[in-house]
Amino acid sequence: ALGVEATTLTALGSLRKLGRMVQVGMPAGDHATMTIPMDRIYSGQLAVYGTRGMPAWRYPSLLDLLTGQGVDLGPLVTRKIGLSQASRELAAFDRPAPPGVAVITDFAG
Repeated sequence: ALGVEATTLTALGSLRKLGRMVQVGMPAGDHATMTIPMDRIYSGQLAVYGTRGMPAWRYPSLLDLLTGQGVDLGPLVTRKIGLSQASRELAAFDRPAPPGVAVITDFAG
């Protein structure tokens, strides 16, 4: 969720039992206070995590680190898939997953 109540509630509503949500983006201004359905969190045994993320002005140095081979993503990115395979990847969340994550690298197919 982005730090806006509408997206936070949508994200919570999309979770199934034992689901997890990461709140990315700090609520501020009119969005600083939200009404959260605690009954949904409690009955669904949901986990909500907060993160501060990284400021946008730091993105170029992060991308330089990744593209400059400063970080080996091989152990993490174990499957490169096309956009057309994303539904199958999401459906696989219903069963134990192989190690690593799938990354969409082909947006045409």
